[in-house]
Amino acid sequence: MLRAAAAAARTPAAIAKATRQKLAAGTRSAWLPQLDGPAATGDPSQFGGLPWLRATEVWPACGGCEAPLTFFVQVDLSRTPKAARDPFGLGLLQLFHCTTCNPYRPFSSGDLVRIVDPADAVTPAKEPEGARVLPVRPITGWGLAVKDYPYREADESALLPEEREIVFTLNRQGDKLGGLAGLDTRSRLPALPPWRPSNDTADPADRLQPWRRTPWGDNGVSFLVQCPQHREEVTFLWQCA
Repeated sequence: MLRAAAAAARTPAAIAKATRQKLAAGTRSAWLPQLDGPAATGDPSQFGGLPWLRATEVWPACGGCEAPLTFFVQVDLSRTPKAARDPFGLGLLQLFHCTTCNPYRPFSSGDLVRIVDPADAVTPAKEPEGARVLPVRPITGWGLAVKDYPYREADESALLPEEREIVFTLNRQGDKLGGLAGLDTRSRLPALPPWRPSNDTADPADRLQPWRRTPWGDNGVSFLVQCPQHREEVTFLWQCA
């Protein structure tokens, strides 16, 4: 009874501080993209606009409806902060998505998620007929690393009821590189595709979540994830809120 009374007397700031201290061991670094100011010369990192494609490559199409895929984002990983390059590797990370089929499962034929060599890629003169081109937003830089907290703590036994209520608020929202995915405990990050051997000893939380965008479609958040052992294996998943 005295414990409950003491907890009720704590301020929101004190509750948040205590919760962060208890979750400190599970934090990871995240970097937030800067979208204001001039783009760096030669840096293709951007939301929307026209993607970089291989010189002989045609615009990607949906494997289901065959419509031109919509280009969403590309990030030159070699231009991210050095601490981020260690786990992510190098190359140009790209996401194309079919806005007609709107697939949400990983490794869908309606998505193209890949890492290509930017040295072998160029911007096409124009998009093909029927392609949707989003307004371009260059990524002009990256902020300093910030702490990101788990969206849901696997073992909440150490948390008081009022601390459990704010766990979700400590997870960084919006676009970010790295950090921790805001996945519900009922959801799991995708396993490797069938053509790759599974690694049952790998912690699912170690699968990279380079990007989280919100909102997505008319509801939910989306992630790009990467296998920590096979870095060329990247995919997209969309979780409705």
